[in-house]
Amino acid sequence: FSSDFDGDGDNDLAVANNNSANVSILLNNGNGIFQTAVNYGVGIWPYSVFSNDFDGDGKNDLVTANGGSDNVSILFNIGGGNTPEGSNIQLDLTESLSITFENVDVAGVTEVSVSSQGPPPPTGFKLVPVAPPIYYEITTTAVFSGWIEICFIYDENEIHVPEANLRLFHLHETPPDVTILPVDAANNRICGRVTSLSPFALGEPYLCGDVNNDWMVNILDVVYIINYKYKDGPVPVPVEAADVDNSGVVNILDVVYLINFKYKGGPEPVCP
Repeated sequence: FSSDFDGDGDNDLAVANNNSANVSILLNNGNGIFQTAVNYGVGIWPYSVFSNDFDGDGKNDLVTANGGSDNVSILFNIGGGNTPEGSNIQLDLTESLSITFENVDVAGVTEVSVSSQGPPPPTGFKLVPVAPPIYYEITTTAVFSGWIEICFIYDENEIHVPEANLRLFHLHETPPDVTILPVDAANNRICGRVTSLSPFALGEPYLCGDVNNDWMVNILDVVYIINYKYKDGPVPVPVEAADVDNSGVVNILDVVYLINFKYKGGPEPVCP
């Protein structure tokens, strides 16, 4: 879509990036060359864009229709980037993700991209959602100091554990868990504070032996492992949940181990 977003009289470009959660703005230099795209967070899987002055301030704003989140996003044109100077600067990067900077010393642009590829979660956890997982890569050109607070709105239908057990992971940090407890279960909201930006993801602990993700260990998990190993069934998520004898591989010995645990008083599962 073409519109003049920076008010210089030249039509710029807005592109909906399907299979993502952002749109790209390419400003027109006026000589037939466009600047490098800058991405702005919207809903999941935007598939169309439209521009108009929705707030009557003389600047062209942008609206997107989002197929994945079944809603629309409106980006108001404030000029000079979406991250102004000041304290406690809060931005809604998508409908489910917001960021607050303690201090912004130099204004800039803050954006988020979404991917299904990223670092694995810590041992004992799986990502939410599971298939496909969602990683949020947040970047900014603003110069900031102090803490950054990241908040996610999660879908409680994708959670298999008590919501208080959810964690927010900063996956390039050690340790990666940056959750600020308690989780706001009433509003399905989880937040964490960091001092740098990198991929973020939501996670929940998994139950060793619960390979079908129903938060129970029973004969259905035995059947699941058999189907996975010997009948081309689906892969357990995470696969470590099926390695109940902690041998490093999933095989018939894990089936025997689970049967002994459930029906013959054998030892409890011990996963990696």
